[in-house]
Parts: sequence; structure tokens; C-alpha cells
Amino acid sequence: MKKNIAIIILMVGLVISMYFNYQFKAYKDNQEVEYTVKLNHGTQMGIKESIFN
Repeated sequence: MKKNIAIIILMVGLVISMYFNYQFKAYKDNQEVEYTVKLNHGTQMGIKESIFN
């Protein structure tokens, strides 16, 4: 009986986790693109500054 309750609690937790992961997927994707743009921009600025110096 205790084993069944534990399995049910874990399954409910899994479903809730999947729901929130799906809800924030667009935010995570947008954040990843923004980070890549910032990284590329920073790298280009660093190369330009090195050339100017």
C-alpha cells in the first residue's frame, strides 16, 4: 500500500514537472538565442578592439 502511494506521488510530480517545463520552453529558447547573440557580439567586439590596439 505504501509503495503504491509513493508511486502515485512520483507520477503526479513528474506530470507537474513536465507541465512547467513545457510552459517555460519558449522562455528558455528565447534566453538561449539571446545568450548566443551576446556571445557573438562580445567576441566580435573583442577582436575589433584587439585590432585597433
